[in-house]
Amino acid sequence: MSGYPDLTFRGQNKVSRYELASQLKRIIDKLGVLPTLVGSPSYERIFVGRGGDVPPQHWSHAALREVISRGLMTPDERGRFRGDEPATQYDLAIGLVSLARLVEKEKPVSLPKPSASPHPTRTGDRFNGRR
Repeated sequence: MSGYPDLTFRGQNKVSRYELASQLKRIIDKLGVLPTLVGSPSYERIFVGRGGDVPPQHWSHAALREVISRGLMTPDERGRFRGDEPATQYDLAIGLVSLARLVEKEKPVSLPKPSASPHPTRTGDRFNGRR
């Protein structure tokens, strides 16, 4: 997170759903996950004129396209994103779990192999198989 233009952080403020979408998009970009090439029906429904509540030229447009198309956030059953509402713990949890699954699928993590003997052994005792 980079804070606000006036260099304040405002950690006590609630984060809107628009802001959460923007932060999830920043994480996707920093991790190098390839962008989606097309929108989704859920993404198209959120805009005013198609039953949604997001103006077509909204500042979070690119972030919304990415996070909704990837399933990190979803509009409600009526197609409204409700972006000005505070993000809930549920929104954050679903976003982060979905992001973790996305990253694992697109950029699998390879862990180093453990050494043959992760713990030191003593010769001549039960720790290395002898008694």
